[in-house]
Amino acid sequence: MQYFGKIILLVCDGMADRQVKELGDKTPLEYAETPNMDELAEKGVTGLMDPIAPGVPPSSDTAHLAIFGYDPEKEYPGRGLFEAAGYGYKISDDEVAFRCNFSTVRKRDNELIVVDRRAGRISGDEAEALAKELQKIDEIDGVKVRFVHTLEHRGFLILKGEGLSANITDSDPHEVGAPVLESVPLESAVDFEAVQKTAQIVNKFVLQTFSVLNTHPINVERIKHGKLPANIVLPRGAGKRIKLENFEERWGMKPACVAAGPLYRGVAFELGFKLIDVEGATGLPNTNIKGKFEAAVNALENYDFVFIHIKGTDTLSHSKDAKGKAEMISRIDNALPIIMDTIKEGATFVLTADHTTPCSIGIHSGDPVPLLITGPNIRRDFVKNFDEISVVRGGLHRIRGKELMNILLDMTHRAPEYGLRPSPKHVRYLPKIWNALKLNE
Repeated sequence: MQYFGKIILLVCDGMADRQVKELGDKTPLEYAETPNMDELAEKGVTGLMDPIAPGVPPSSDTAHLAIFGYDPEKEYPGRGLFEAAGYGYKISDDEVAFRCNFSTVRKRDNELIVVDRRAGRISGDEAEALAKELQKIDEIDGVKVRFVHTLEHRGFLILKGEGLSANITDSDPHEVGAPVLESVPLESAVDFEAVQKTAQIVNKFVLQTFSVLNTHPINVERIKHGKLPANIVLPRGAGKRIKLENFEERWGMKPACVAAGPLYRGVAFELGFKLIDVEGATGLPNTNIKGKFEAAVNALENYDFVFIHIKGTDTLSHSKDAKGKAEMISRIDNALPIIMDTIKEGATFVLTADHTTPCSIGIHSGDPVPLLITGPNIRRDFVKNFDEISVVRGGLHRIRGKELMNILLDMTHRAPEYGLRPSPKHVRYLPKIWNALKLNE
């Protein structure tokens, strides 16, 4: 068994959903043609997972941290750090990073009201040109400022200088029809001067982006053609560097990541994953799914834990495109035989989502996500279909995200018996058990 003890984790972003009327009161996962997922469910064990906790809508970064076995309550540096890291920018101790969106706002009295948080999903040359214009804002109140466009409407902002803090609130109200928010200190903040200084700079930056972008020729043309203007940048998720334990040190497995989205690459990078690039991987619904799966299988030769991320399911959820989401799920299913061959060779395969994004509302919700694990050491249940409803009867029952890694360690015979005190270097690696199992094949 070539891949015995190795793990592939496939996270289909926002795949979980609620029943949709236009799909015959089925979820997109129920509605989609998924013969391979159903076969894996029949051969494995299933259940529900609350990435953070029941009823808590997770952000993608906190959900992934939890799934990788970290505690977001204590080990969360802020989303901005991950966004920057996903594009190879490792922030220093005197920097604060923010996740940003190009957004659309309109003036109402003395307020700026959010019309679209993603500016019609502006992308490509238009977004790059607007970002280049914003890069002329290079300093505010003696603090260096750098804005970088990443993918579609997304980007990140770096503030660099002495006496800065990440303990501030978002400018993004996370809701259409709401006013752009003034950034203020978090209630828990104790570094008052640094917090006030950082919040003031962020507020000035937001207003300057509106001043630069609102009458920019690109936005004038977008309006002429019936498109939403990208006339402001809204920062959120302030992040500062903290010490995060390396994934391999924590779990004893050498990890690799196959993802295109900067946030997911950033989380993996900060935890010490090897980032693997795939031609045609876009982080969008048109991504090269087969190429990602092939890269993951190849990575199993040198890595013990391979994480694959698919973003398109979430993108279509936010667009409220239930049929498009179901078609995306079927495309993922169609490519699964590439991975299924490794299961025959001893690999353990995990399929789940990082959160629920109901197409009915287009935002994250606190509903649990379906979870499937299959491999050579699985105690099967009676579930024969992989969807949010069927897995309720599964043998995993309902777990939290941060419990997943311990379950996987046990299923791959890497978990030491509770109460034993093995060497720290071997606490997650028990080759004698592996060899004994191989002899009994």
